[in-house]
Amino acid sequence: MNTHIKLYIFIALIIIGIIIVSAGLYLNTRQYQAVKQIKEQQITPTPTPEAPIEIKARADIKNLEIDSLAQPGNAKLLQEQAEAHFLLGEYDRAALKYQQAIEINNTDPALHLGLGNVFLQLNKLEEAIVAYEQSTTQENAGTQPYIQLANLYTRQQPNKTKVIESYTRGIQANPQDTSIRILFASFYEQIQEKELALQQYRNVLAIDPKNIIALQKVEQLSGN
Repeated sequence: MNTHIKLYIFIALIIIGIIIVSAGLYLNTRQYQAVKQIKEQQITPTPTPEAPIEIKARADIKNLEIDSLAQPGNAKLLQEQAEAHFLLGEYDRAALKYQQAIEINNTDPALHLGLGNVFLQLNKLEEAIVAYEQSTTQENAGTQPYIQLANLYTRQQPNKTKVIESYTRGIQANPQDTSIRILFASFYEQIQEKELALQQYRNVLAIDPKNIIALQKVEQLSGN
């Protein structure tokens, strides 16, 4: 075989060898990267995302704290912080913010109501009663503090007399509100006072003749 042919064969073998080695290195690199990626996926835990409502509440708290520094003595900002803490289940912090807000504005029924709700969550029932009662003494308290008192007395003992008293006071303070009357009627049903329940449902219809709940209950309790 002539020298030139041998040289060409030798060069071709070298080139083939280089190609084979390069291909092997490439495949090994790809395999290594694939294995590494799999291991990383297995080792690295996927963080559990916080619910959007919680993320918003935490963001609100930070923003409100900044606003409070710029506007010290703003009861509304403290109330909003309390509501955000309540939403997150941070009841001790919520109570503190409500108390700070009440120190600034003790005539806002919503502040006392909110504090009562916090105490209820903390199972501080006596403190909750005091807060709800404070709410009822303020102007434009609405029916909610009376309803909360009735619910609390139902839960606490239950104390039938106190429940009836709370609903009665709420109706006297808000005579045109049908929602509290329906709840009162429902309570009478629970304690098997059919006639008193029927009377309250009829009182609802005297205010709102098309109230579906009252219409159905009157028909049901009347036996018609």
